[in-house]
Amino acid sequence: MTLRRMYWVSYLFRAILGLGLFYPAMASFASTLSQLGIEEMTGACDFIFEGRVVGQQVKAEPTGEIKTHVTFEVMDVIKGDYSQESVELKFFGGSLSGRSVKVSDMHLPQVGEQGIYFVESLDNDLINPLCGWDQGHFIVARDVKTGAEALETSRHRPIYGLDLGTSGAGQEKRLSRGIASGIRLQQATGEQPMSPQDFKNQLRDLLAGGVR
Repeated sequence: MTLRRMYWVSYLFRAILGLGLFYPAMASFASTLSQLGIEEMTGACDFIFEGRVVGQQVKAEPTGEIKTHVTFEVMDVIKGDYSQESVELKFFGGSLSGRSVKVSDMHLPQVGEQGIYFVESLDNDLINPLCGWDQGHFIVARDVKTGAEALETSRHRPIYGLDLGTSGAGQEKRLSRGIASGIRLQQATGEQPMSPQDFKNQLRDLLAGGVR
């Protein structure tokens, strides 16, 4: 499933939910996504940045949909033309005024979290604005003793490197387990988790080489 296909599926998903005003008091919806490649996401996403979550607020949209607005301090722009100090992303679901809507496998960035985020689009209204949902959501972990930073998946699994060229066009798509192909979780002997700076440097090298 391409990113464009996922975009249209998100609109179909919203239509199935009943035009926004007719959620039950508590609702839960399932999701199924295809696995994407790290190179595919780097090329297709509009905006990639490192940031820190500074706010989270649930709001009712004019359509009646419940969405959680997450505000990030923008620390470093890796891809995209963006000069503001903060950015707000909207995620479908949340709890408001006795109504609760939850989408399975939707893991929102939490206040205080620092991470690297792949944003599919800043303009389109999506169920989840991150590319491939958890696949485009990386967390920066910090050692409390040494202060050293390491990169983790959204589910707090350490990342040890990128295996580029392993998820090219024409390869069979698999269902996502929340981790993009090309993200290496296997540790070589004596190897330390990948630093956020090394990760960003490799993304910039991909972009400089015209990845798409």
